[in-house]
Amino acid sequence: MKKFTLNLKKCVLFSAFLTFFVFSGFDIPEDHTVIIQNLLNKYYDNEAQGKELKRIELNVTNTGFCRYRKVYNSGKVEYYAFNLSRFKTLDYYGNAEKGELYLRTKNDDVIVQIP
Repeated sequence: MKKFTLNLKKCVLFSAFLTFFVFSGFDIPEDHTVIIQNLLNKYYDNEAQGKELKRIELNVTNTGFCRYRKVYNSGKVEYYAFNLSRFKTLDYYGNAEKGELYLRTKNDDVIVQIP
């Protein structure tokens, strides 16, 4: 009987550790969105757009949307958004110091709002 209880304890502990390791191996999706947003904001060159822009906003939501908002000095606002699950490829044109980054989506999945 002692051998059975010892084997039962080992089995329960092994399954508990296995469950812990399986669930701790998955990343939280919110961490990825924060990293993506920080990198995009860090390397975005505000001066490349010219003096006509008042400010830009670049957000990546925890639901997977990449949103880009341009506010012009005249008060005009433009919104662009796409879902990261529809991301297809990215192209970079330039050198190590400056360039342009193009995010391409599958089909025409960019939402554009120009009021």
